[in-house]
Amino acid sequence: EKKLLISLGDAEKVAIIDRGTWTIEREIVTGNKGYINDLVINDSGALAYGVDVATQELVTIDLVKGEVSSRVKAGRQPYA
Repeated sequence: EKKLLISLGDAEKVAIIDRGTWTIEREIVTGNKGYINDLVINDSGALAYGVDVATQELVTIDLVKGEVSSRVKAGRQPYA
């Protein structure tokens, strides 16, 4: 079962897309007036990492729990 994870930009969310139907399966609020870019999912599929270009942080998203699990300051222009 293949999924796609996308940022919803300044809506402060990421979305999990079902690639079979191209529908949004789930939205996860990332908040913090941020804008998530450069998403990557770990090998187990349980965590995603992205950079918040508005707050300059590395964001860890727990895809199982559906929530942000951590934010760490990454410095100026934290682009992957």
